[in-house]
Amino acid sequence: MSFSLNLLFNESLPKIFLDNDSVAGFADNVEVVTIAAQLLIIAAFFQFTDALQVVALGALRGMRDVKIPTVITFIAYWIIGFPTLYYLSMETSLESMGIWIGLLAGLSASGIMLFIRFNYLSKKLIRLGAGCWVLGEGCWTRNT
Repeated sequence: MSFSLNLLFNESLPKIFLDNDSVAGFADNVEVVTIAAQLLIIAAFFQFTDALQVVALGALRGMRDVKIPTVITFIAYWIIGFPTLYYLSMETSLESMGIWIGLLAGLSASGIMLFIRFNYLSKKLIRLGAGCWVLGEGCWTRNT
């Protein structure tokens, strides 16, 4: 079983996408590998900002704050990210890298603004000091 999977994934499947026998096709393969290597660098930064955005958004949901984060993500993706993506991919020589840089810009803006929102609400709850665990309706105090 493992031999057949090894044969499929290591030998047969890559030949569908990469033609190593053709010299002309090999030049295309080098170009694809070059572009993919550049995009992987951007994808590495993408992972860090995505982690920040996911954690901050999850924490805000836990605090029952969903309306403002929705507006924040709309602004980040459509007002910041999409125009950046469009400009860099269509008006500069970056092309596919411009698309990923635009996506990274939107995600980074979202992560930063959501973190600022979480920090603001956390400090507000600490300042209140009333033992209130959740913002909004259903806010209760603990008995001490």
